[in-house]
Amino acid sequence: MPDALDGIGLWELIDAFTKVLSETSLGPPQTQVLERQRPIQEFRGDLLSIVTSEGRVEFSRIFAGCQVRDEMIAMFIALLELVRLGRLCL
Repeated sequence: MPDALDGIGLWELIDAFTKVLSETSLGPPQTQVLERQRPIQEFRGDLLSIVTSEGRVEFSRIFAGCQVRDEMIAMFIALLELVRLGRLCL
């Protein structure tokens, strides 16, 4: 199986995600640990739906529907899982 990241390393992904988080207007990070309202599997499904309907998408686009930072983090985790499973390529 070819490398799904095609030369993009984990640190580059984290840097890109940090940039997207810093550009959001969703408020400051939470200082409390809360129970997740939606499982990661739902975020994986959302992400697959975006890519299926739009084809190739910009990195920041996958976070456009997120309402809070927690959702952005969950979507990022979903992205990493889908790449690891070979369902998405970057």
